[in-house]
Amino acid sequence: MTSISSYGQIHYFTFHRILPAALFGGELSSFIRACESELQGSIILNLWGDTEFNVSDKSFPLLFDGLLNEHRLIVIGLPPPEDTPQARLIGLWFDSRDPDGTLRYFVSEKPVEEDFFGDVLGEWDREGAHKNFGPYCPADKMTSGAFIAAIQKRCGFPATDKTSNKENAIKPVNQDRIRQEVRNRIAKRIDVEQETDLASERQTTPDGDSERIAWHSDSSKIATDAVARLRNLQQIGKSVMIFSAETADGLQSTVSTYLQFKVLNKKKLLVEVQGDYSYWGVSVPSGEWHNFATLGFSTPSSINGNFSITYKDFRDDEPLTVWLSQVIRLMQQVIKPRGEIGIRFF
Repeated sequence: MTSISSYGQIHYFTFHRILPAALFGGELSSFIRACESELQGSIILNLWGDTEFNVSDKSFPLLFDGLLNEHRLIVIGLPPPEDTPQARLIGLWFDSRDPDGTLRYFVSEKPVEEDFFGDVLGEWDREGAHKNFGPYCPADKMTSGAFIAAIQKRCGFPATDKTSNKENAIKPVNQDRIRQEVRNRIAKRIDVEQETDLASERQTTPDGDSERIAWHSDSSKIATDAVARLRNLQQIGKSVMIFSAETADGLQSTVSTYLQFKVLNKKKLLVEVQGDYSYWGVSVPSGEWHNFATLGFSTPSSINGNFSITYKDFRDDEPLTVWLSQVIRLMQQVIKPRGEIGIRFF
């Protein structure tokens, strides 16, 4: 049974959706630098948001940072998961020569029955698809070492008795060398990109406007606001925007939901309406899927659990606003999000 508590929803949304979207969306280099300075907790805490739950920047410790040939693995601990499939650990695996192009985002997920099964190895990809590789450790035997070994094996570097301490062993990163590399990188770059907070613009427009809109607002007003924010998003060099709702009443259980955008280029915009609510044991009724398909969305599949479309004329605001108004109206009718619209930019 999965949790529908506020803690569970925030935990799942932060580590299964928001953080991977940010890292795949261009924030990986900044996040790696933050890990090298052990500041990753502050960044993740901002993504977690202001809640009544007792978490701090110390709740997201850097447990491991290691190298295997040209590959690097960073493992971060998380606040205790409440129910499946909330994450206990996350692991970032990438080729140091091309981090953005090779990133793999792994999660150690709490199993359904901890008395019988160990944690499950999961992975999110840059398209927002989730893979489940099954339990990777015995019941109640989860360790960061077991998680590291499972990722290593999944990425094609299985350790054996003969090599576990040699060529196939992940060696901890030399922090002195990392600090020197950071200094060299800064010295070589003319226009140094200032260290940024992944969520500094949370629930504000990119130009600093703190006005909030609500899900009960007229759909055309929400659409107009969204398009304006997307244009501002382009100007400040970011590419991802998420409109979220902490609660939505249209399905059999109260859930959280989101509408997310990713600017692919000047002509194309990826738009997704959350369609995967398996975390809460419910789904958008199949009888409603054709309404999303009518607006051009592909329906949920094993590859992508969301209603997804690549909108191909992102340059023209007027038709985009009209179409987006129809999308939001359909969300209001079917999924029924309520409350203020939470807005995040990456």
